[in-house]
Amino acid sequence: MGKSGTGTKHHCPGKFCPVGNIPAGNCRGTRVGNKTNAYCNVHEMPCPRKKDGKQCKWFCLRNQWGCLACRKAHDMQIVHEKEEEVAIKAEANKDPDWFKDNSKDRKPRRQ
Repeated sequence: MGKSGTGTKHHCPGKFCPVGNIPAGNCRGTRVGNKTNAYCNVHEMPCPRKKDGKQCKWFCLRNQWGCLACRKAHDMQIVHEKEEEVAIKAEANKDPDWFKDNSKDRKPRRQ
């Protein structure tokens, strides 16, 4: 993305080093809306993932399966699923008679 006054129009990570199997250089900026050179058409792409049924607004490298926001959301979803599984197992292992009166089962007191 361009920065005013720096003379730089585009900050592609593939400008000087390869991205996956795509060689470095040969960058072509792509226009999105009113932004010129919003992302590099050669090394980057719009994020293919969807969040809450809507297309993600970020861009990711061509060798990645999603942008960092989507990857973080996916990791958090996995964590929540594991927490739910642990809670279900704990509920299943819980003794339903934990509150019953066990005073008859105790040894008698010494006199």
